[in-house]
Amino acid sequence: MIRYAVFAAAFFALATVRDAVTLKDNMSAVFWPETGLLVAVLVLSKRKDWFSFLSLGFLVFLANSTVLKQRPVPLSVIFAASLCFVSTLGASAYLFLVDGKKKSFGIRDLAWFTLFGVVTTFWPREDQTPSLLRETQHGHG
Repeated sequence: MIRYAVFAAAFFALATVRDAVTLKDNMSAVFWPETGLLVAVLVLSKRKDWFSFLSLGFLVFLANSTVLKQRPVPLSVIFAASLCFVSTLGASAYLFLVDGKKKSFGIRDLAWFTLFGVVTTFWPREDQTPSLLRETQHGHG
């Protein structure tokens, strides 16, 4: 029970850090430390515990988003579900890459996680295309 309380407190604290660096104009964040924590916890936990950690992460995120950030509940549910989906996908991908053998993280693992995080964080979306590229794509340049 203590590990769940520690996880919830750390998750909440990291969500607060993320909220501090969120772009205010469009609620967009490029830094999601609580997702990294959830992925790491899933990787290091038994599969039977995944549901508990995912549920707890979902609920803590939902509370943070709706109560403290006063975001609409449907939007908060979508964000929380996305966080759980991405975390499950990340942990599953990592475990697949290491053949299901949990091991301590080495430099190579850290490099892969960092590269994966950077690529997925900064992968260009339509609304983030640099203006010069956007003008070229639409024939204005």
